[in-house]
Amino acid sequence: MADRVLKRIEDTLNSGSFYEAQQMYKTIYHRYSAKGMHAESRRVLEEGASLLFKKKQVTSAADLGILLVEAYDKEEGLVPGQAEFDQVDRVLQNLPSSSTVSSEADSAQTSECLRFINKAIKWAQKVGGVPAAKRFHLRAGAFLWMWHGWKRLAEVILHHTRAQDWAGVAKVLSVCGELCPTSEEEMLVTRGVLQVVAWSHKDQENEHISGAKSVMDTYMKLRDGGPLDSPLIHFSSFLLQALEVRSKDLVTLLSSRYAPSLNRDPNLNVWVARVEGRFFGEPNGGGLMGNLLRMLGPQPQQS
Repeated sequence: MADRVLKRIEDTLNSGSFYEAQQMYKTIYHRYSAKGMHAESRRVLEEGASLLFKKKQVTSAADLGILLVEAYDKEEGLVPGQAEFDQVDRVLQNLPSSSTVSSEADSAQTSECLRFINKAIKWAQKVGGVPAAKRFHLRAGAFLWMWHGWKRLAEVILHHTRAQDWAGVAKVLSVCGELCPTSEEEMLVTRGVLQVVAWSHKDQENEHISGAKSVMDTYMKLRDGGPLDSPLIHFSSFLLQALEVRSKDLVTLLSSRYAPSLNRDPNLNVWVARVEGRFFGEPNGGGLMGNLLRMLGPQPQQS
């Protein structure tokens, strides 16, 4: 029965009646759900969202995608596994590239896609923890980078960091490094390194220190003209060593020693403060410093 219903809706879709088709998908989903046909109801949403994406009906498609995540989230007794995560990811594979949608990057369409991806991240993190959410963080990072590029670099780095995709972080930094003046390149790399370690989870600090080292190494290999040699690059390297041994005194000494270079970009000092808060428990959530931290970029989601 589901096959016949889906074929009838697909015919409606192919005729160009996109809104009517979307409403039909929703109606059948709710009907099947009310009958306890949960697997069938989710299949309706998956197929509907995928086909609508292919027809470039992005907002309608993302709406069904969000409904799919919500269906999983509210189903009692279900313990999501690989198959459930795969189903959501199959829909996300149909997200539009910047060449398939004519509207501007800040349009309602791309905003709705990001809402869909973030919904998937929160759901996966809730039911499967950090490992389950990694693939969706990668989707978010790739989508943001494709549509917004350097303008939302901090969010791109956040998502690749959450996925522990150090090569991805190095790659986007490398592209941005080619675009920025040489005098600003060291600040770009240092900011990226600080973000990687500042956004670590409590039980993953060592992995993020190693990840930050990997980001620096890969960046230098990708860089035209050979490795970058500058005061802030030295600071970043020494800082990671200080964090490895959890030496707050050494971090303080480095911040003082390299203050002239750090002060070239006031944001760097705020990121250093965030790193100290992550590794040494320094309060950074209130007052002027807390406000500055919130202004700097996206706040990491807690698992």
